[in-house]
Amino acid sequence: MKINSLHTKSAVIFAASMLLLLVAYLVIAGYSSYQRAIYSAQRLMEVGPGYLSEQTSTKTNEDISIATGLSIQNVLEDFNPLENVLTSSGVDNVNQLAWYQIKGSQLGTITLYETDFPATIVLSNAQSYGSRLFYYQSTSYSEDIVLIASLDQQSILNIRAVISLFNYIWLSIPVIAIFSGLFGWLISYLIVKPIREIARTAETISEHDLSQRVNIKSNDEVGSLARSFNRMADRLDNAFQLQRRFVSDAAHELRTPLASVKTAVTHSLSGKRSISQYKELTILLSQRLEALENLINDLLFLSRADESKSSNSQHIDLSQILELISEAFTPLFQDKNIHFTMHTTNNLYIMSEQKPLLRLLGNLLENAAKNTPSGGTVILTASTDSQHVKIEISDTGTGIAQEHLPHIFERFYHVQNGEKDEGTGLGLSICQSIVTTHNGQITAESELGHGSIFTVIFPVVPASIPNNNK
Repeated sequence: MKINSLHTKSAVIFAASMLLLLVAYLVIAGYSSYQRAIYSAQRLMEVGPGYLSEQTSTKTNEDISIATGLSIQNVLEDFNPLENVLTSSGVDNVNQLAWYQIKGSQLGTITLYETDFPATIVLSNAQSYGSRLFYYQSTSYSEDIVLIASLDQQSILNIRAVISLFNYIWLSIPVIAIFSGLFGWLISYLIVKPIREIARTAETISEHDLSQRVNIKSNDEVGSLARSFNRMADRLDNAFQLQRRFVSDAAHELRTPLASVKTAVTHSLSGKRSISQYKELTILLSQRLEALENLINDLLFLSRADESKSSNSQHIDLSQILELISEAFTPLFQDKNIHFTMHTTNNLYIMSEQKPLLRLLGNLLENAAKNTPSGGTVILTASTDSQHVKIEISDTGTGIAQEHLPHIFERFYHVQNGEKDEGTGLGLSICQSIVTTHNGQITAESELGHGSIFTVIFPVVPASIPNNNK
C-alpha cells in the first residue's frame, strides 16, 4: 500500500519507532532479569537422593550416581513438584549425620541427608522454614530412592515473575501499538499542519493576488520556512508591481509622442498646406520618431540588462574610458559655457565592457550639463583603493529636492525643475542597471539650488589579470 500523505507517513514511522524501542527495552530488561533469576536459582539449587519409607542412613554410603550439569530449566521442566509438605530435622545417631525429612507429600516421608543437602539442612536449623521448594524425579536405583531437587523459593518466584512479565509484554503489544499510533498521529499533525497552511497559501497566490501571507509565528524550522515563503511572496509582489507600473509608464511615454504625431498628421490632412508647412510637419515627425526610437532603445537596453549579467566582460582600465568620454563632452560644456574639469589616475582596472561604461558616464554627464546653468562647474573625479574604484560627478546646477532623491533611479520618474522635461525618465534607471550588473553601487547627494554629486563604486580587480578578449 502506497502512502501519499506526509501526515500518515510520519505517524506510522513514529508509531513503529516507539513500538520497537519500547518492546526492545522491555525484552532486554526482562531477559536481563530472567538471567539474574536463573543464575541465583542455579547457584542455590541442591540435587541429591531422597530416601522413602524412613530408609536408614547407610543408604547414603551406597554408590548412587547423580546426573551432573543439571540446570534449573531441566528441573522445572522434567521434575514434579512436591506439594503440601511439612518438614522436620534431626541427627542420625548411627552415622552422626544430620537429616531432613519431608512429610505429607504425595510420596509420603522423604529423608534427605547432610552430605547431599548441606544448605537445605542449614536453613532448616536456622528455622527458615518455607524458604525451599522441592521437586522430585523417579530413579532406576531403587523404589525407595528418588532424585530430589531443593530450590530457593525466592529465586523461583523471581523466575515465574519474569516469565509472567514476558507474557504481559506480548499481550500488551497491541495496546502499545494503538497508543503509539495515536501519539504519533498527534505529533505528525502538529508538524504537518503549518506545512499544509503554507501549501494552501501558495495555491491561493496568483499573478492577480499576491497579498496572501502565511501566519506562522514559531521559531523552529517550519517557522523559518514560513518566513522565507513570506519574503519570497514579498519579492514577487514587488516585482509584479514594478512590472505593472513599468508597462503602464511605458504605454504612457509611448502614447504622448504617438498622439503628437497623430495630431500633426490629422491636421495636415484637413486642408491644403504650403511646402513650408509640410516641411515643418516632416521635421516634427522626425523629432517624434527619434524620441520614440530613443525610448524603445532604452527599454530594450533595460530589458536585456535585467535578464542577465554581461558575458563579454573585459579586464579594462577605466581611466582610458574616462579620457574618451571627456573628449566627447568637452565641446558640449564649452558651448554651454560650463567649466568642466577631470581628475583621475591610471590603472583603474575593473571587469566590464566599453559600451555600457560609455553609456553610464554619458548619461551622468548629460544630466549634469542639462541641469547646470551657464558659468557653472562640472567636476569628474576617479580614484581607487585596495578594494574599489570610485567615480564622482559633481555639478553646481539646480540640484534635486529631498523628496525626489529616493525615487530618481526609478524607471520613468521625472523631476520637474520648472523647465520642460523632454527626457524619457530612463536615464538614471539605465545607470543603476549598468552599475548593478557590474556588482557596483550608485548613489546621489543633492540639495536644491546647490548642485548634485553622483557617486559610482565598482569592485577593483588586479592589474595583472589578462584580457581574455584580446
